[in-house]
Amino acid sequence: MWLATLTAMIAVWCTEGRQHYSSMSPGQTIAYISDVGAQGLKPLFITGCVITTVFLDLSLVAERWLRHSGRLAKNRTMQEKVVSALSILCAIGGTVGLIGLSIADTVRHSRLHNVFLGVFIVGYVLSAIFICWEYQRLGICRSILLSHQGHHLTLS
Repeated sequence: MWLATLTAMIAVWCTEGRQHYSSMSPGQTIAYISDVGAQGLKPLFITGCVITTVFLDLSLVAERWLRHSGRLAKNRTMQEKVVSALSILCAIGGTVGLIGLSIADTVRHSRLHNVFLGVFIVGYVLSAIFICWEYQRLGICRSILLSHQGHHLTLS
């Protein structure tokens, strides 16, 4: 969905002659997605942001549920469960940021747009850090080893 949203927005900007929007800096020659979204494709931008982030968050919740139910490698410690929950909470924060920046466009609310951009970036970066931490604690990063004897795949 996100790729389709970005592709549609950049295609519209290109087919409209790569115009220079009022939200762009004087020397800026390539429009940011936020610039294109603020100029008439706002419904597409908001919809793409909402659908993408909601489904990303749902995938994190589904992974947590699958671990809890034993269909994926179970969390063995409380720390692993806490880190998993923190990754979900930070992703939800990132979702709020991305949806907020798509609503608060660069033309009418540039300062608020930049605040939401920061919330989006920090939320998803922290979520990624917590996911990596959880995977490291689960041993997923080290779990697949190739054996040189007969090229067997060994899971530890």
